[in-house]
Amino acid sequence: MLGNTVTKIEGRFVEKYGNRGVCLWLIGIPWTLLGVVFILTPMERFSKAGPSGPLQFLDDQPGSYAFASLWLIGGLTAITAALIRPRTRNDEWGFVGATVPPFLWGAGYFWSQASYLVSDGESGKSAAYLFLVVYWSFSLLLLFLSKRLSDTPEGRHE
Repeated sequence: MLGNTVTKIEGRFVEKYGNRGVCLWLIGIPWTLLGVVFILTPMERFSKAGPSGPLQFLDDQPGSYAFASLWLIGGLTAITAALIRPRTRNDEWGFVGATVPPFLWGAGYFWSQASYLVSDGESGKSAAYLFLVVYWSFSLLLLFLSKRLSDTPEGRHE
């Protein structure tokens, strides 16, 4: 019974927003929530504990709020693109908005890893490369979806 309900809801969403619009919804909601969480719980994500080097501005206010806001803005951009997509059929800017936060956070973790290696562990995080791989993988996935995901099972919508 639950499976039929989920299938009906999914069908209505796809009918109204298309596959690409549903994808933007599924990206936009968690990105927005991540932005809120990152803003409400600032922590040292890029630099070592305590004042430590060139990455500290990303972990201190207002830099941490600005960097965390990327997720909120990217998520809201994706949701907005999904909402107006049925009228405009234009959603590229929604995918761009969703791709920017993980790309820039990946760049921050790249910088953190490079700082760690160059400074012999005096700044940066030792395992930043793990987050770099995760965030840039999300960016690549979103770029792939923006180019290859079609609205219909028959093929790409032009």
